Amino acid sequence: MRIVKLAAILSVGLLLSSTALAQPPGGGGFGGGGLVNSIARSKPLQEELKVDADQLEKLTAALTKSREDSRELTQKLFSRDTTAEERTEITKKVKEISDKAVESVLKPEQVKRMHQLENQQAGLGLFTRADVVKTLSITDEQKEKIASINKDLANDRRELFTPGAGGARPGGGGAGRGLDPEVLKKMEGLTKDALANVVKVLTDEQKTAYKDMTGEHFDLPPGLAFGGGGGFGGPAVAASAAAGLVAASAVAASLESCSARMPRHSSS
Repeated sequence: MRIVKLAAILSVGLLLSSTALAQPPGGGGFGGGGLVNSIARSKPLQEELKVDADQLEKLTAALTKSREDSRELTQKLFSRDTTAEERTEITKKVKEISDKAVESVLKPEQVKRMHQLENQQAGLGLFTRADVVKTLSITDEQKEKIASINKDLANDRRELFTPGAGGARPGGGGAGRGLDPEVLKKMEGLTKDALANVVKVLTDEQKTAYKDMTGEHFDLPPGLAFGGGGGFGGPAVAASAAAGLVAASAVAASLESCSARMPRHSSS
């Protein structure tokens, strides 16, 4: 019975990690809105977007309404019966509702800058978006190279949280809690290196278009939306995935230990 329970916990841990790593790229996120929902609570973001007090008040009201309008969609997003394809489509619709609210308040140049920051935040995930692939005219060969870099990054991240790697502290709980700061720092370094390698795959023309999509680099405050730039939605999402991997690894070790202690029965 205990092994059955441990196996169930293991599946949950794996689900947490896979769900976090599979979050839709591009700043939309589960629930939609991405960075725009953080504007009201982030002074640095307000200053970067040049949002004045009057715009902030109107934007808060517009976003509140957009969340109400998309409530049913977001509820379906979290349903276990919703398929991956449906989640992608729902996330797109929720983001469209949120974007429309923002565009009704902010000036075009402010909206463009906001999208640039969202694109920075998306990291490697940006290159998996259909509209970006089309805009940059990414070839099949480039797609394969980018996919390979993404795969290597995912493997490197997992290795940071395998048993004995020092990625987890005993008793840690929640996304990012109980994790070694050094490991999180290494994770950010891996992400930055991977993104730099992807940019090297681009042609000069593509690099120019990518630069226009992302604009000048801006250091997002810690804890903002998905936690800043980086593949798979940024360090905070990666930390959620890491927490799931840590839990899964710990339970796997426990399962192995239980199995070793169980008496073996003869098949005869």
